[in-house]
Amino acid sequence: MRGLKDSQIQAVVAVLMEGAEHVTDIVRLTGLGSGTVHAILARLERQRIAGSEWEAGDAELLGRPLRRRYWLA
Repeated sequence: MRGLKDSQIQAVVAVLMEGAEHVTDIVRLTGLGSGTVHAILARLERQRIAGSEWEAGDAELLGRPLRRRYWLA
C-alpha cells in the first residue's frame, strides 16, 4: 500500500499491544484517520500479524452497529 509510513504502522501496533480493539479506539489513540487505520489493519491481517472478528450480539439490542475487534496474532 503506498503512502503508509512505518511510524503509522508502528503506532497502530503499539496501541493494539496496549489493548485497543476497535477502530474508533485506535483512531482516537493514534490520531490517524480511520481510512489509514483500516488500511494498516488490513495489511496486518494479510501478513497474519493481526486478526479480527465481528463482535457477538444484536445491533438492534445494542443500539449501534456491531464492531469489528482486532488483536495481534
